[in-house]
Amino acid sequence: MSRIAHISAGLIILALAVAGCAPKPSAPTPPPRTTTPPRPAPPSATTQAGAVKIVAYINVSSGCQEPTIKLLKQLDQQYGDKVNLELVDFGDEGEGTKRWKGTGYDCMAIEVNGGLIQVWEDETGQRHVVNFRNPVGYYWTYDDLKSMIAAWVRGKAHVASEEEAKQVQPLRRVEVHIDSQRAEENGKQVGHLVIGDQVAIKFRVPADGASPYERASRAADMLIAWLEGAPTPPMFKLKEIDGQWAVMLNDKVLAKVTEADAEAENVAPKKLAKQWMNGVRGAMSIAVRPQ
Repeated sequence: MSRIAHISAGLIILALAVAGCAPKPSAPTPPPRTTTPPRPAPPSATTQAGAVKIVAYINVSSGCQEPTIKLLKQLDQQYGDKVNLELVDFGDEGEGTKRWKGTGYDCMAIEVNGGLIQVWEDETGQRHVVNFRNPVGYYWTYDDLKSMIAAWVRGKAHVASEEEAKQVQPLRRVEVHIDSQRAEENGKQVGHLVIGDQVAIKFRVPADGASPYERASRAADMLIAWLEGAPTPPMFKLKEIDGQWAVMLNDKVLAKVTEADAEAENVAPKKLAKQWMNGVRGAMSIAVRPQ
């Protein structure tokens, strides 16, 4: 069964290959991006005083954001002492995780000179307002990142004011291939939850009266239903429910790890749940990443 999930964004009608998670908002989160005719921007004290400071909160340990990390390092090297890059690995289960949680973010975020929402004028004179939260694709592209850093170096960028932040548009329309597939391994039926061209979760045993394939199909249906009506990118996390570990899609159970699942993979239930969660996160990031 092959299915496509769409995330709609206001008047944007093109389907873009784009991925993610979001900060915990204490107030309504402003929409992410827009391009408007140029207008004068306030002076950038940071650019005048010293290097452009980039603090990137990324789950480096998961490996699913390698292209983004590579680009950030390239920009750091390209601009030398004009740019100061700091990578905070919130997947290290140590200092990086602690620091990331202290920010209130729930997923990846790139701060530039203390802000997520950036305003800049590109080399053609066009003005941009972009929110650099979540993995690449949902709200920003690699071209945005390169253009924005170049503008900071030229002194043509600043962190958005509260009023400017209101100008960004809602989540862009994206198209993600989501599928459930039957497979067979060692003479046994296996169910695959497929996101893009990646197997995100492999179900090896039945559970709650559902076959491995039916479990994959239910997870695919839930993911599609949520994405099609989603106002924000999906949030994946772990939660223990009645003694069982589950991968959550926001506040709903996407997949629950049973003792039989753990035994089939020869790992502890919590470890398997984390593997499943990382599989979904990684596959989604790849599926929505701009080509």
